[in-house]
Amino acid sequence: MNYGWDLLAEGNKSTVISEVNAGGTGNPTITTTTHRTGTGPRVGLNFQFHERLIVGTEASYYFKWSEQKTKVTNSVQVPALLMAMIRNCNSFSSHCLQFFS
Repeated sequence: MNYGWDLLAEGNKSTVISEVNAGGTGNPTITTTTHRTGTGPRVGLNFQFHERLIVGTEASYYFKWSEQKTKVTNSVQVPALLMAMIRNCNSFSSHCLQFFS
């Protein structure tokens, strides 16, 4: 039989990027970061059949503390129609001045 005390630390980061919707208003990115720490007792029971062969089981009970942060960023997409208007008016001509006035 063996026993002891364990310490643990965990970390996780997940990012979700949604697709652009039909209105072209953007695609938000959601990033979630989680940090966990904990401690607890551990007990195990081992059977040694041979010098190099041990079979056993272990049980542990952890007390965990968790911190989670969520960050949402929204990147705005420029509509395709506006991009076409900018491309057509790269040079300053009377056509461009009439279009914007």
